[in-house]
This record gives sequence, structure tokens and C-alpha cells, in this order.
Amino acid sequence: MAIDTAWLIGSYHEGVAGMTATLAGSASTIVPDDQPGGVYLYHDTDALSLIDLLEDAMLSVPIAGAQVRVLENRKVRISATNTFTITWTNLLLRTLLGFTADLAGQNSYTAQNVSPLLWSPGKPESPTESPLGTLGRPVYDTRFSTGADGTQVSTSSHTQHVQTFSWPFVSVSRYQTADALGGEYLTFFDFVLRRANKFFLWRNIAEDLDGTDPVVWTSSPLGPYGFRPARSPISPDFRRSQGLERIDRRMNVQLDCLVVPEWRTP
Repeated sequence: MAIDTAWLIGSYHEGVAGMTATLAGSASTIVPDDQPGGVYLYHDTDALSLIDLLEDAMLSVPIAGAQVRVLENRKVRISATNTFTITWTNLLLRTLLGFTADLAGQNSYTAQNVSPLLWSPGKPESPTESPLGTLGRPVYDTRFSTGADGTQVSTSSHTQHVQTFSWPFVSVSRYQTADALGGEYLTFFDFVLRRANKFFLWRNIAEDLDGTDPVVWTSSPLGPYGFRPARSPISPDFRRSQGLERIDRRMNVQLDCLVVPEWRTP
């Protein structure tokens, strides 16, 4: 059954430039060697979208009918018209897409795990710094003074936008499990937030854990955001939901962030 939820789609920076794979026996560079910044699991701009970069590389081999999609069940599917193989010569690439082994013998493969660059709370977002659908609350770097006669003077340098997203009663399976394989907040925190990687919030995504159709990306995602830690050392908050303090069933997630510049492209 489909649910309406927010999706956080993160990026990864360190080690992505020059990532390779062997596609149908052809050694291929998936992310350009001169990639100056990170890549997201999915982005509207192909040069910043890992699934689009992989699809473009497959079509260049050529592998007829190649498609790389994120499905409604949160997992990545790689398919083509005919049987094809992929050997993951870069294990980081394999991990970021949610796969755990090389691909052979089929014309369609669905990842075993949810990508660590995707987190779904299973419900819409509740922003606490601004109305729904807006980036956040402006914070002005302003020096403000008032003289004895009431004269006021202000000097501003720049403006930031900050936001806090809140999700109460998140399933423990979406927050943290012993396996930590993907789809969990702590995995997203590890790969994206604590490493100063950027992310977008996609609103009103129709998610279906039994769905096998490509997800429909909604318009105007919010971001890019970066994590806004409140303390050091950095650690995710852990709070059991109200009324369930003695059992591991539901957790409250609060994410403090701010709007950041986008990754550059080659």
C-alpha cells in the first residue's frame, strides 16, 4: 500500500571522482575523474545524479535499453533490453547504489539494500522553522545598534536560511537496526550528515514497500541542505516517542540543517 512521505536524498563526496565499473565486459568510468564535488543518488541535473551517470555509461557501451531507476520501494533497479553483466570494480559505487554483489545472468537487477544516500521516515516532514514547502527561516549576519537619542544603525554581511525537520513516531526499523544495511536514519547520518555531504528533501513522495514501479519524483525539492550540529562531538539524537519510552518501537527524529551551496560540476 502506498504512503505519502518525505524522502531525503543525500550526496557523497570523498572518493567518488573516477569511480568505475565493468559494464558488459567494458571498463567504464561512471563519475568523471575531474568531478569537483559530490554526487547525489538522484538529482535533477544528470551530472550530479549517480543513477543517471550510470545509465549514461551503460548506454555508451552500448547496452540497449539501459535504465537505472529508484523504485517506489526505495531500492535501485538496473535493467536493459537483453541480459547484461556489471562487475563492481569500485565497491563504494556498489555500496552507494545498495548492491552487495556483481550482476550477471539477467536483464534486470534490484538492489538488495536501500541506498545509504536515501532515508524515508515513512511520513511527511514537519518543519519547525518555517511553513511547509519553504526553505527555512532567514538568519541575518547583522550588527545592530541604537544610540541614546534612538537613532538606529544596522550593517549586514550575509544571510543564511536554517531549518529543523521533525518526524515523531518513526518506526525503529527506519531509525536503527543491528544490521545497519540501509534505509535507516543512522546509516543516512553516517554517510551523509556527519560527513558534511549535502541533501535534498523531496516532498509528498508516493512510497510503496511492495511497489516495483519507478518512483515519481515530485517538483521543487527543498535544498540543498547541510547538517547543522548543535554540539561536538557530532551524534544523532536518540529519543523514544512519547508513551513508548520503555520499548523500542517508535523514535522521534529531529534534524537541524541549513541551506548550503550546491556541488559544482565539471
